[in-house]
Amino acid sequence: MILNPFTVNTAIHLNIEIISSELLVICSSLWIGVKLTIFFKRSFRWREHCFPRLSLDSTNLILIIAAHFLLPEVWLLQMITAVIAMVSAITDMDLMMTNLGELVKSKVLGACIIVSWESERGSYILPLSSVFFALTQFLRWPRRLKDFLSEVRIVCGPAFPLSVFATWLKRSEPSGLSFWVLLVAVPCSSVAAIFFRPDNSEVLDLFHLPVPSQRNRKVCHAILMIFSLLCMTVHISLYQTFPCMNFQRVCIVVVTLCVCFFLFATDTARIIASAVFSGTYELDRN
Repeated sequence: MILNPFTVNTAIHLNIEIISSELLVICSSLWIGVKLTIFFKRSFRWREHCFPRLSLDSTNLILIIAAHFLLPEVWLLQMITAVIAMVSAITDMDLMMTNLGELVKSKVLGACIIVSWESERGSYILPLSSVFFALTQFLRWPRRLKDFLSEVRIVCGPAFPLSVFATWLKRSEPSGLSFWVLLVAVPCSSVAAIFFRPDNSEVLDLFHLPVPSQRNRKVCHAILMIFSLLCMTVHISLYQTFPCMNFQRVCIVVVTLCVCFFLFATDTARIIASAVFSGTYELDRN
């Protein structure tokens, strides 16, 4: 059997394009995961962790956008960008990560981005993963379980807003009530994760915004995350399809219990109640 040289060349070229595209997704996702891990460090500082490498990171980001979206047919650009992203990720891990937990977090965030990129529209994997990552944050009772999950919370914390954003991007319906439910969940989780971080106020300082106390940031962070989780639960219960209907019922029950346990085990509910009642008292006096 004689093979057509043109057919062979076409097949080889197609395989190279597929390999370069997948390699670009993996390497760029790992690089973004490393950058997010550095950003969510407790000791993150713009002058120390961001500004010194800003020009190099900006160039890398432009290359990734060009290779992914503008010139996806140029496999050589994809291969070069993938190599640059991987080298940058390894360099950042070596220079700016100080413990095993940060390395694990970078891999988890990178894996979340890869899964988000490879998932089909309307896939149940993304909303379920967002609920799973959220529950690692809300399981605070009993005390022994809270202490056991402390490292897991640190690793999985930023993965929740990532999964919520990916669920909105990969939604099956371009409009409708599901679109608006997810559109509320995305800014709630993003604002909570970026602006109301209990352990760091660098973003607020950068934009010269008022910096609330750590306690108030913690309460705002918890309220926004709870509201985002409830929106995701509404989306799952009403609009998401699963291989088994029991997934929806189990999700609703588990989320409800975890939110109640969270409010019971922390002082968030007490702070909210005191703020509401004190505000009502002031209005009555006036």
